[in-house]
Amino acid sequence: MSTSRFTVEAWSISDAGEIGGENEDTILVFQPENPEQARFSGSLYIIADGDGGGEQGRLASSYAARRVAADYFDSSEIDLGYRLKAAIQQANRDLYEYAQTRPELVKLTTTIVAAAVRGEQLSVASVGDSRAYLVRDGRATQITRDHTLVQQLLDEGAITPEEAAHHPRRDVVLRTLGAEEEVAVDVHDMRLRADDALVLTSDGLTSRLSMEEIERVVATSSPRNAADSLIQRAKLKGGKHNTSVVTALMREGAPPVNTNIPHRWDGSPPTFTAPPTLPGTPGQGLDVPDDFTSETQGFDPDVTAPNPVPTRPDDWSVPSQPPPQESQRAQPAPPYEQQVEPAPQRTQPAQPLSPQQTQPMQPTPRQPEQQPPGAGYQPPPGYQPMEVDPATG
Repeated sequence: MSTSRFTVEAWSISDAGEIGGENEDTILVFQPENPEQARFSGSLYIIADGDGGGEQGRLASSYAARRVAADYFDSSEIDLGYRLKAAIQQANRDLYEYAQTRPELVKLTTTIVAAAVRGEQLSVASVGDSRAYLVRDGRATQITRDHTLVQQLLDEGAITPEEAAHHPRRDVVLRTLGAEEEVAVDVHDMRLRADDALVLTSDGLTSRLSMEEIERVVATSSPRNAADSLIQRAKLKGGKHNTSVVTALMREGAPPVNTNIPHRWDGSPPTFTAPPTLPGTPGQGLDVPDDFTSETQGFDPDVTAPNPVPTRPDDWSVPSQPPPQESQRAQPAPPYEQQVEPAPQRTQPAQPLSPQQTQPMQPTPRQPEQQPPGAGYQPPPGYQPMEVDPATG
């Protein structure tokens, strides 16, 4: 696997919309600068659209995107599509198990679309109604399939495409991460050509713009101009919800471009500590138990933190909360006229501490300084680069 003749030029934008409040979308982009890591894993682009309202949706989308990125770049699997599928399924299990310990969250779910580009190979994985398009020779093709009620009705022939565009329940999503313990993930593998353009979007864009409109913009613009134009067109058409777009162009024989684009993943691991909001959106941290916090805080898209590509800890587990005992349940207050008995006095003296309990706490050893994402990357055992004929791809 020799160095690709393609250079991927990408850009990403997320807009909170006109309704104000929390932006529940998360974008992560990672284009490795380490040559060996780039040859083995390629580049990764993710959009996750959280559900549940406000900070719950943002928490779900941020955790899912980071979990997928961490597992993807930590994997030694050569098949990109299989690697994406396994990472998304693990993110789903994490969200589902965590939600079981926090019933007050109501639901902690998100859609996701992720694309891996390695040379001429493209693998796309999705759950929900966030989409991926490929624009080739000026014509757009939808790669993903929506997991929605309207799409199901279309597949069954119950409604027409014209009826689907204005269906009153077109926002009903039938499959998301975190809703069930297991989830089915759609995977699509394709071969890229020079000047192909890849587009990832949340439903905030596709609910306002048709595929033909997306096609015209992307086919005639650079990735940065295309992403900005798509967001602005959606807002002009009354787009009030969170809207996120990633555009990527396969440039043949071009020198590498700047990889420090917005929403670049800084290598920080997933955490159930509430992440910061995307630029320009308000929001405060969500109160979560200490069991799910991490020393690494949420990422700032404009700052590259010195963290390596993380691995999933072997001792990670979801804390289970035992049901309250009958004696712990709240009792009704006595009537106003009833005489309340005073609490009994302690009759036994306090026991002295054991010698083990009086030992001083040992200091925690200092952790070694961390490296940037991908700096210490080593190809998996047995990995042999394959040469590709530049003339045939």
